[in-house]
Amino acid sequence: MKLLLTGILLLSSLTTLADIVNQETCAKRYIEGSTSLVSIAQAYNDGEIDEIEYSARVTGVDALIAGLRLYCVIDENRAAQECVDDTKPTYTKIRKKMYVREVIKGNLSGVEVSELDLAPLFKGAVKGFFKKLIRGEAENICNLN
Repeated sequence: MKLLLTGILLLSSLTTLADIVNQETCAKRYIEGSTSLVSIAQAYNDGEIDEIEYSARVTGVDALIAGLRLYCVIDENRAAQECVDDTKPTYTKIRKKMYVREVIKGNLSGVEVSELDLAPLFKGAVKGFFKKLIRGEAENICNLN
């Protein structure tokens, strides 16, 4: 059942990706995935979503990342691949801290993920990082020029 659900999510993700994916999206997929995971964790910790919605949202991010990985592997340029190499470790670290199974079982009432986990994804992450992040002015570490 899990395999079927994952397959359906992956196929639906791939069909919608064909129209919206470009090299920048391919390159930034782990940045966007990481920020989505942090938002999901915050919503769960703040009580805005329950365990089931938390699980569904995290699984959705996983499916989107998997779909992008499959879609982008065919025609990914060097700059996009360098961005992936720079950002995938942060995504992986954040994803490992999400503990979906434990949340579903009711063993965790909160997830220890925050904006601090995003710091490695941005240039100048020390000085003024949080002000820039809040204002949406933080520049990511990828050079896509």
